[in-house]
Amino acid sequence: MRLSTSLQKGILQTSVGNVLNRFIARSRRDTLFFEDILASYIAECEKCGYGEDIRKITERWSELLFCRLVPISLKRFPLPILTEIAKKNWNVLGMIDDLSIEKNDDMILIKTKNESITRIIGKNEFMLGFFKGNVNAVYDSQSEVAHVKQGKGSSEYHFELTNEPIFVLGRDKSLYDRLNYMKPLEGFTLNDAFKKGMLQLKDRNEIYFREKRITITENTIFHLIGNSDLPLDGLPSISFSFFSKVIMKESTDGQKLILLKNLLQVMGWGIVNISFGEKNRVTIGIKNPPYGLQLEKDNWQFLNKMILGYLWLLDEEFLIKDTQESHKDIIMTYMR
Repeated sequence: MRLSTSLQKGILQTSVGNVLNRFIARSRRDTLFFEDILASYIAECEKCGYGEDIRKITERWSELLFCRLVPISLKRFPLPILTEIAKKNWNVLGMIDDLSIEKNDDMILIKTKNESITRIIGKNEFMLGFFKGNVNAVYDSQSEVAHVKQGKGSSEYHFELTNEPIFVLGRDKSLYDRLNYMKPLEGFTLNDAFKKGMLQLKDRNEIYFREKRITITENTIFHLIGNSDLPLDGLPSISFSFFSKVIMKESTDGQKLILLKNLLQVMGWGIVNISFGEKNRVTIGIKNPPYGLQLEKDNWQFLNKMILGYLWLLDEEFLIKDTQESHKDIIMTYMR
């Protein structure tokens, strides 16, 4: 299925600040994110020795997605049908071009083509953990990694089931829905961003912003990273480097901030207001930000650090001054 068809049919339901995925599985709050920023961050973390931490995070994330968001009736489907459903869903989201899964006794073989993250940086623990968590959840069993072969064009993952049960702790779906509920508002949406040319939608379910790829993903992963021991200090530099290549230098500060506001909103990060006040202060308020499935407190530091890197386009002296949270509302203040 094409992403454009999903948008037309309301399978991906968009409103101001919100992207709701209603594809077969139970609805979930998705966000769009710049694939190059996330991939570069993953590569930097793994270079610093955090590969195992990343794998555990994505393993937990995919277990949460399956256990909390996939209906019980769907979980009972035979493997070929589950595989086809996963393939269609992940293809629509731009995560993969192709997927196959085979089971032989306790051995599981997963093959993918052009998978997210790997297609940019090659070998990584992020996608390994993601597929391992899916195997764990589908078979309600811990698994061991038997063999991995990752390439930018295609990858293979071999897992062996241990038949030890898994325990997945997370928020109830009802709480997740209440936290993420947004009353639809009139205004500039993801659909409008495609129509106006702000974002480009290409034939293979690929979304681009000024020739840089954007993927759609359920938002819990960003909270899990923020709550982990992964270092975030290098993220602003990664973000600054990325945006320096795609944002016109001749744009005024005001134009850059308006673009940031519009990008965050159409990418599903909530209702965004930005004020550029006196004393070199930028305040970004977000109503109805995306909440995750994890039991731990929601953590906005990944988003916060990414925004800081963007603000360095205005002045590299900007620092995060304060972050305030209330019910369905966050305010991030930056000063220089």
